Amino acid sequence: SDDAPLQLMGKFKLVEKRQFAGEAFDSLALEIEATILDDNDDELVVLEFDVFGSVTLQLAGIDVNLPPQASDAERERVKIEQAKRPATKVDAAEVRPAATSPFGMEVLVVNGNQVTSRPATLDTRGRAFVELHKGEEYAVLLKNDADFEVAVDLAIDGVSAFALAEEAGLRRNLFLVPAHGSYVVPGWFRSLTKTNAFVIGGYAQSVNKQVGGSCASVGKISARFRASWSDDASRPDDEPRAGANAKDTQPPGKATVLGRELQKNYQQVQREFGVVRAVVNIRYDK
Repeated sequence: SDDAPLQLMGKFKLVEKRQFAGEAFDSLALEIEATILDDNDDELVVLEFDVFGSVTLQLAGIDVNLPPQASDAERERVKIEQAKRPATKVDAAEVRPAATSPFGMEVLVVNGNQVTSRPATLDTRGRAFVELHKGEEYAVLLKNDADFEVAVDLAIDGVSAFALAEEAGLRRNLFLVPAHGSYVVPGWFRSLTKTNAFVIGGYAQSVNKQVGGSCASVGKISARFRASWSDDASRPDDEPRAGANAKDTQPPGKATVLGRELQKNYQQVQREFGVVRAVVNIRYDK
């Protein structure tokens, strides 16, 4: 029927190519082949396309620390360099895209009233990994050591933490982290008063599968950091003005599912957002 659920299976390859005709520099891109399946796992269509921009870093799980005032060409050069030679820094549970980055992330494991940081390690490719087991509930700690507030786009298994908001207008929100502060994201945002915990489960029950996401992104927690401000007076001095720089997979063993309902109140505010300054990734499924 027209209402039958669809599945999206995808595979991708990181490449360097020109985004626009006439550009004098290569950009980091994902060449994606997406296969759409029906509820009987029969293939309906295969789509091939390229993805550019900072979302590429989240989808591919690449950690970067980007200079905000650099030209488009320089920012792309940094992305390509850090994709080839990751500078990811791990200190106990804390993961940063580089030792000098003011932005970081930790995974917190929740067991009743106990919340503990889960240590991270670097794998052989220089990527951060945290061991999480099926049935474990976790939260994500976002860290900001900069002198300004930041807005963070948090994706779990390639799906925004706001994707299941009951009001469609709230699904494009970001989490705000104060200057020299931190913020704990306890789970999937549902409303301004309700959250469902992040819990490790099987792919068949995952939020990624529920929303028709690609299983190529499953097993990864990813955060994009950018400056945010309420008025021009609080805009960071190094934030570029508009126009300054524009720019086959098997189902995994573990994925994040909807956990218990949590009572958490959120406050909605208005902000302006700057360019992406950093992307941090932590994997939990090898």
